[in-house]
Amino acid sequence: MHLKKANSLLLLLLLSLSLLGAFPAFAPSEVYLKAVADVTELGDPVLQTDVVGTTFSVAIYVEDTNLATPMDMYGFDIQFNWTTQWITYTGYTVTTPVEDYPAVQPPSPYPGILHADVMKLKEAVDESASIPLAEPGTMAWIGYSSQSPAPSFNESGTICVFNFLVHNQPYCYEGNATIKIHFIKTDIASTTGPISHTAVDLEIPLYCRKFEYPASPMLKVLPEEIVAPSGCVGQNFTVDIMLLGADGGDLDPFWDVAGCDFYLNFNSTLIEALDVAIDPDGDFGDFWESGTFELCKDIDNTEGWVHIAFIGIGATHSPVTGQRRVAEVTFNMTYEHVGYPPPSAPIFLDNVIHDLKNPSTWYILHAEGGLIDLSNPITTQWHTLFPYSRYCMGMGLEDWDDVDGDGKLSEGDQIILLNKDTGKWHDYYVNDIRITLNLTQHPFPTVDDYVWPASFGPDNLDNNGLPGRYVGTDDPYNGFGVPYWTGNFSTTYPVSSVSRINCTHFPFTPDEYTVTLTAGVDYIVHPD
Repeated sequence: MHLKKANSLLLLLLLSLSLLGAFPAFAPSEVYLKAVADVTELGDPVLQTDVVGTTFSVAIYVEDTNLATPMDMYGFDIQFNWTTQWITYTGYTVTTPVEDYPAVQPPSPYPGILHADVMKLKEAVDESASIPLAEPGTMAWIGYSSQSPAPSFNESGTICVFNFLVHNQPYCYEGNATIKIHFIKTDIASTTGPISHTAVDLEIPLYCRKFEYPASPMLKVLPEEIVAPSGCVGQNFTVDIMLLGADGGDLDPFWDVAGCDFYLNFNSTLIEALDVAIDPDGDFGDFWESGTFELCKDIDNTEGWVHIAFIGIGATHSPVTGQRRVAEVTFNMTYEHVGYPPPSAPIFLDNVIHDLKNPSTWYILHAEGGLIDLSNPITTQWHTLFPYSRYCMGMGLEDWDDVDGDGKLSEGDQIILLNKDTGKWHDYYVNDIRITLNLTQHPFPTVDDYVWPASFGPDNLDNNGLPGRYVGTDDPYNGFGVPYWTGNFSTTYPVSSVSRINCTHFPFTPDEYTVTLTAGVDYIVHPD
């Protein structure tokens, strides 16, 4: 017959070995079953370091705290488990008999246990907690007994050493966790019956790790360049659209990409698109129970674009990871060029902005704080100037990827903007940066002392009733300026500063070649 659950393999054996008659009194509860690790904590509560991949060892041992009274141990039968949410076992060693393991078995402070010869009663490990006849939740069941005429064991000793790997760790927004080695059912016995003992679980703090976004998803056109030989008119070629990480590595499963929707643009005067294949290798669909569903693969050879859209479908799926070829487009070369150099036909991608009321794919933004530190643009606040339908919509710059590595926000960099109206963020790339100089002429105490900006010539000498400079009646540039002129003009970024503006004119007298305007005195600079 079978024992009910684990009632107990060890005691059944030991009872069969004992003589008939009354059992003697059991040893007092000064025996402990403990677990000890070679780490006291995992992670760092301040630095929030990532410890995924860290390995450590745990020893299970019996400790007798009253050596004056012989324990008379002859066997053990223990069931335990651990927190598989965070750790997984990679191997273990049962350290019995002590004759085979006479030295200390780290991280236990004691050598092996039981005297030879020993008998294996049970040795099974299953992290799915499916060991037959074991108590619910048991992942390891280890039972051994000495065999007559072996002497009983009367010291502290190590039962086993397990090796573990940290395969997961909570992020800072999830809080800290605890790794536990938990004893479910334990028996320690002498030749005459059970030994009273206390089982003590092990707890190891697992501190949370700092959350950092992995490289965002990226679509890339490959190959990056195709060099066509002469006489190639009418020939076909293909380009692939790859889904990968923005760092050029594998797509991280964190993003759990469900599909793609994009435009592939090309110069329709040089090439034409013939065909589109979505998920040509089935790589994307393999992550989904029912494969890939094609939403759109339209071709417009007049405007020069291919619109591709698809999603994965099915009740279950695994997050897409790796580098996947999600589309293949076949083109034909239609333009014949004579001479050198030949023209280039760029093929590039655009995101689709799903906004039926405001379909613009780009924004002109104004920095609300005025002049910003371009080397540290994160957390700066902006509002839209264009499109006009979204004038003054608030945006916050949440993240910045310095693509060209110049140490400042510049053309071609990638940024993440938070839409304050919707509370959602999106990726954008910087197309242009400009500053605006707003010049206001300082009021002058006496108009006769200055030459004002104006456009005039020999046929335009009307002074509008204002005093001016007279050099000679035959001077074609004799004219009158416009006092208190105000106006704005913009200059292409970058401009580090404006220290002065020089207004140069024809010499009326030797000391009147150039008038220098001083910032803050003659004009005011208003940077964006």
